[in-house]
Amino acid sequence: MFLSSDEKLLPMWYQNDTGGLIIWDYHVILVHKNSATQQSTVYDMDTRLDFPSTFESYIVNSFLLTFMIRNPSKRLCELMNCLKFRIVPACEFLKSFSSDRSHMINEEGEYSAKPPIYPPIRADPNTVMNLDDYRFMDRIDKGQILDLEQMCAFFGSNLDMLKDKFDTYFKE
Repeated sequence: MFLSSDEKLLPMWYQNDTGGLIIWDYHVILVHKNSATQQSTVYDMDTRLDFPSTFESYIVNSFLLTFMIRNPSKRLCELMNCLKFRIVPACEFLKSFSSDRSHMINEEGEYSAKPPIYPPIRADPNTVMNLDDYRFMDRIDKGQILDLEQMCAFFGSNLDMLKDKFDTYFKE
């Protein structure tokens, strides 16, 4: 699943070494929905949360935390309310995704961040780079784009129930 917004600003908690708030331009995670139990599990290589995390725990701690802090900025709340999630079935992703990592190279020709240790992904030998088709949410030809509430429902959770659980947790 690709996570971003039309503005290419994705606020998330518990990422990288910070443990606090970070703003990505986009992020990619794997969500597995067990067809037998209907439970979903999140695999995020950059999270400080449990690996893997339950879907509910991941959503609450990565996104809903914003609404529980004292006086969150209006802008941060606006960003949280504009999140988009591109759901791409694994079989489609494995057949079509390609990234040569050119988006990670700065003006000096060096990587702006340490690249992953695994080789670049190139599913289609005729396509060198199509990352933008996945990470830019205004492009609609790959997967299905959902907002936070729709994405929670897709993976078997109710956003309002998650918010209620979260409110109860912090009121105790």
